[in-house]
Amino acid sequence: MEHIFITDIGHEQCPSDKEMIRYNLNHHTIHFVYSGSGFVDDVQVQAGEIFLCRGREHPVYMPSPENPWHYGWIGGCGALFDKLLSDMGFTDTCHIRTMHNPALIELLIRAGTASKEQEYRCGLFYAIAGLHIAAGEQIDDSMPARHIRIAVSFIESMSGNTTPDEVAKNLNLSRAYLRNLFSSSFGISLQHYILRYRMQHAEALLTSTDLSISAIGAQIGYRDPLMFSKMFRRYHGQSPTAFRTESRMFKHALNTAWETDPRYRSENAEQLLADSLDSQ
Repeated sequence: MEHIFITDIGHEQCPSDKEMIRYNLNHHTIHFVYSGSGFVDDVQVQAGEIFLCRGREHPVYMPSPENPWHYGWIGGCGALFDKLLSDMGFTDTCHIRTMHNPALIELLIRAGTASKEQEYRCGLFYAIAGLHIAAGEQIDDSMPARHIRIAVSFIESMSGNTTPDEVAKNLNLSRAYLRNLFSSSFGISLQHYILRYRMQHAEALLTSTDLSISAIGAQIGYRDPLMFSKMFRRYHGQSPTAFRTESRMFKHALNTAWETDPRYRSENAEQLLADSLDSQ
């Protein structure tokens, strides 16, 4: 049976000098940016957007010093939580979405901080997810929206191994038009979107395959392994080798716990998580 567990709900008006945070929790957390802006793995996120921190992916985020963000968040885990994230439009390569009805979202999150009852908090998350799922079903069929969908599909089909010029040529559109379109839709340029997709695709390959670092770099468009390592380190704060080692160590430790510790059996997992939160 599908299940869901809300680990925490909160909100914060971040000070301009707040230090960078490396997300290192096992569950997922969705952040809703009400005002201001900040950066997630060097990608700017602005008011009216949502960014997802997935467990075990270790993204890095921080507020903009000039205009620090005010955001709310909901953390959770479980098969149903994962399904709702997918229904909201989050994928392995898309961690940033547009927020719908931000005033109501802020009200619901503030209400969630007033109670620790799981049924109550889950109900609030269902409502928030439902707003975004319903909005996503109203597909924008305008010409710019079609251009965005075709461009994104082309980038994904190439595993990120492409350039803005190639994308523009494939769509028979100007690079300047696509740059402005991506900036208005995602808050980042087409070049930056391609880089973000490359790095996220590299993460997946490092975690799930035994391909060499040079082979992974070549697959996403870097013929020079040193250049790939340099760009990956700039984006993630660590080398591809270190990222792979850390991910595998974590996965091994997690699998060992699930196999040998009875507390991690499915019928005990939620109680274990609840106990760990109560002890914090």
